Amino acid sequence: MVALGWEEFVAVLPLSDPLAKNKRARALDELAERDWVLFGPNHGLSEVILEVCAEAGYAPRRIVETGQVAAACRLVAAGLGVTLVPRNVVPTEVNVAVRSLKPRLARQIVAFARQDWLRLAAAFLDVLQAQAWQRRPASARVIS
Repeated sequence: MVALGWEEFVAVLPLSDPLAKNKRARALDELAERDWVLFGPNHGLSEVILEVCAEAGYAPRRIVETGQVAAACRLVAAGLGVTLVPRNVVPTEVNVAVRSLKPRLARQIVAFARQDWLRLAAAFLDVLQAQAWQRRPASARVIS
């Protein structure tokens, strides 16, 4: 396993949502009464969202489901609900409110292989390691 960097999770809200009016960080329990754009059961973000919402005391109200992060952000922009995704994957052209969470949530980005790295994979790993990855956000709660 090779550690590459960190990604911070954010709440993505439609601009029409009252919580989008100011830029302060949002607690997950503030989103309890919202409709949610969620991910299918086999998507990596599905379990993350369900787990952190459960820890905040609720099950998110699934209004629509998708398998694509970019599609989730576009569905939020259309006003269908809110979602939770890593900040680094929110499409820049989508007109949504992106709010940090309180407390902050982050997870480490890693590369791993079940066997020794093949030559081409090792070269790709070298490229990945040369990127300017985000450091662990200060005071962030680490999730997996």
